[in-house]
Amino acid sequence: MLIEIERRVAEHNRQIQAQMVKQSWAYRVIIKFEDGDIATLVIPSKMRLKTESKRLLVRILSGDHGQ
Repeated sequence: MLIEIERRVAEHNRQIQAQMVKQSWAYRVIIKFEDGDIATLVIPSKMRLKTESKRLLVRILSGDHGQ
């Protein structure tokens, strides 16, 4: 039973990842960053409080993203 649940969760995660990649290509958001670059992350409203900022400044520590 637990193995089946783990399999379904893994499949769902793969589907969500594919959907996110597809959506990012539609908005041409994929950018290659160098170590030390400053970027902004847009935080969806579902993942933040109303009082929190919509964007966060971040510094790229490592350009190795497992690709």
